[in-house]
Amino acid sequence: MKRKLALLLALSLVLSLIPAGALLAEENGEENGNGEYYEEEYDNGEENGDEDADEDADEDADEDADEDADEDTDEDEDTDEDAEEDEDDDEYLEIEPISEEVEVTTLRFVIGETVFTLNGVAQAPLDAAPFIDAAVGRTMVPLAAIGTSLGATVGWDGEARNVSIVRGDIDLTLNVDEDLPDGMGRPAIVEGRTFVPVAYVSTMLGATVTWDGDAQAVYVVE
Repeated sequence: MKRKLALLLALSLVLSLIPAGALLAEENGEENGNGEYYEEEYDNGEENGDEDADEDADEDADEDADEDADEDTDEDEDTDEDAEEDEDDDEYLEIEPISEEVEVTTLRFVIGETVFTLNGVAQAPLDAAPFIDAAVGRTMVPLAAIGTSLGATVGWDGEARNVSIVRGDIDLTLNVDEDLPDGMGRPAIVEGRTFVPVAYVSTMLGATVTWDGDAQAVYVVE
């Protein structure tokens, strides 16, 4: 019994020598230990949340980058298509229409002269020179000269006293003893050659006649 009392007194003495703050610190240490556990877990939660947020941000960034890349690709394709269209347009604009040169035939007869010109080139002398029919005031030229120069075929029917001029769909027959319409007079035979009014025959063949009174020259242009 005495021994138990001695132990109790010794224990009481030891406890009295331990500061009260140490006990509190020990208790707080347990609590802090628990707190540190929960706090650490809480911190881990924050870290996990941050990691998830970072992963989401990275995924969003990747998606945005992919969308931007797709848009850039589409824009590049549109640009290429526009460039091809522009090239096609440029190729179309570079094409020039082929112009066909129109051949013009110009005859020049001078009253009283046997030499006439075809496109500025002197031709073989005529058997008889052009003249003016005083009865009707018309310039007369050899039918063979004007007809062949304009690409027509000229014929003579001695029995019927007719001359013919044929070119394509045009087929004219003139009688040297009959008057022509519109006061054009009539064909005439001079020195074995048939003369016709230049204005009448030229117009029937689709040519234009111009008179130069000063030079006493007639021009037939087709």
